[in-house]
Amino acid sequence: MHRFHLYHGSMAIIGAAFGSKALLSSAADGVDVPVALMTFGGGGMVVVSMYNVLTSDPEATSIPAYAVFAVVLGAVFSVLGVVLVALA
Repeated sequence: MHRFHLYHGSMAIIGAAFGSKALLSSAADGVDVPVALMTFGGGGMVVVSMYNVLTSDPEATSIPAYAVFAVVLGAVFSVLGVVLVALA
């Protein structure tokens, strides 16, 4: 698997985690401005990441290994955080 796909896939996962956390918050506490912004921001991350995957050339893009590692780790922690919030 290319670093390109890991990087952008992980960014999409982080965006989905932000969006899910915001939706969980809005279901529990109602919608307010920060929750709405978090929802739109998470959705925007997913859309932009998928747009980059579909329109960019993975071979022409160079993403350093440390950046991919950091973003994948961030995706793992984001998903774990949402799961812990959902279970609480």
